[in-house]
Amino acid sequence: MTNSADDLAVELHDLGPKPTVAVRVTAPTPSLGELFDLHLPNIADRIADLGGEPAGAPFARYHEFSEDSVDVEIGIPVVAPVANLRPVAEAAPVRWPVASCPAAAWRSPSTAGPTRD
Repeated sequence: MTNSADDLAVELHDLGPKPTVAVRVTAPTPSLGELFDLHLPNIADRIADLGGEPAGAPFARYHEFSEDSVDVEIGIPVVAPVANLRPVAEAAPVRWPVASCPAAAWRSPSTAGPTRD
């Protein structure tokens, strides 16, 4: 089955502030993959150690991005703020700002609503 642009349903969702646990790092751009490999497991472990519960997929929020360096916040959204989490080099409590997020799903020709094929 081939999907076309006519079969794509796009919606804009307004997202409110979300609690997260994240680390903000400035590093050479070529090391970006290594940053995720290093920090995501540490963040996940810290959330679990303090009894927190992830509320979605990990994210990256880029503050600056160039050919030479990147300033990125790497984190995981959580159901509620994690108690006793103090800002340290490994992870800190932050709030995701209010944002709009596009979402898209392919519509099956045999149904009226969107499907995720």
